Amino acid sequence: MTSSMKKPGVALGALVMFGLVGVTLVPVDARAAAVTTPTVTAPTVTTPSVTAPTLKTPTAKTPAVPTTMAPTCASQLKLVKAALKKAPAGPKKDNAKTLYDSAVAASKKHDDKTCLSDLDAASAALK
Repeated sequence: MTSSMKKPGVALGALVMFGLVGVTLVPVDARAAAVTTPTVTAPTVTTPSVTAPTLKTPTAKTPAVPTTMAPTCASQLKLVKAALKKAPAGPKKDNAKTLYDSAVAASKKHDDKTCLSDLDAASAALK
């Protein structure tokens, strides 16, 4: 047997050994019942049915980002400044302008708590 004939035989033997290929012996000739040749049959492959996984949705939806953001000092300064420009002259506007100036000074000192409280008071004074 040559080496080129041994390789397919070894490969076939390995496939048979691992059960990947079935081998049956079938007589070639009725007169030569003692002489048989192997017949290779392909294995039957069954594929399991695959169902898509169901995604479970949470019962309570929580937003990834807060729906309302806390007001910042800078944004409130713009709103109160616009309201001051629209307000008619008088004691309410003067009081609100004083509170607005105090809020601007607090904003420059990076004191957001005082800034926001002064701006709330200024917008209340304008009403």
